[in-house]
Amino acid sequence: MSTTPSWHERLLGGFKKTSDRLVGNLAGLGGARLDDATLDEVEEALIASDLGPDTAGKIRARLSEGTFERNMEELGIRLVVAEEPFRGRR
Repeated sequence: MSTTPSWHERLLGGFKKTSDRLVGNLAGLGGARLDDATLDEVEEALIASDLGPDTAGKIRARLSEGTFERNMEELGIRLVVAEEPFRGRR
């Protein structure tokens, strides 16, 4: 029996690492006012979490549209992050 992880296991492990990094990078941003400085922090956290600058920029723009509460909870930010890659693909 091989102890080398399968391709599927490595893929899932990579997703978990990205997810854990994202949660860690966004920790503490909940409840912060979504001003330009906080939006910059969110964008930097997303890029550091391997979401890429294009997706991070789209999420930042969506958060800055003002359609969200200015004192959004961390869960709300996570929901926007989770939704954005799938917007327009339905």
